[in-house]
Amino acid sequence: MPLYTADEELHRQHTQQSQHDRFVTRYYLTGHKPIERKKFAREVETAIANRLRDDGYSVSRSSANAHYDLLVNGLRIEVKAAALSDRRYQAALRSNDADVLIICCRSADGDHYFVMPFDEARGKTHIKIPNADPTAYAGRLRVWYEAWNLIDQLIARGVNHWQPALL
Repeated sequence: MPLYTADEELHRQHTQQSQHDRFVTRYYLTGHKPIERKKFAREVETAIANRLRDDGYSVSRSSANAHYDLLVNGLRIEVKAAALSDRRYQAALRSNDADVLIICCRSADGDHYFVMPFDEARGKTHIKIPNADPTAYAGRLRVWYEAWNLIDQLIARGVNHWQPALL
């Protein structure tokens, strides 16, 4: 028994060819090397974890099915890595739940971080920095550029997700 009808199979093949054509056009004809997304995300997560450890925090990675990436002194941190694409940095938010969201925008001159409360992004499907130069970005997320002190403030507030709520 065929899995697809003839029309569905034709549509599926066309979709695959279109994706391949976009890939070739975007990366090879423009001279850009494709980014290995999982490797890139892991590098950024490791860099942030090392930075926080150097600052004296207790940092551990979460499990693969958790809705956050790092646990820092009881604070849940979601890490998003974004490379420049069409003069913007963009990251998808899929079923994440954390206290802090850190977006790393990797540009030619280094990594730039936006450290914000997760409530700034809660309910959104993606978050973007619509500027090729993150240091020149002047939008609503600008106040969170390199705002590492937010982590201290939230830890001092005493967030503990494993303590049952008093009713």
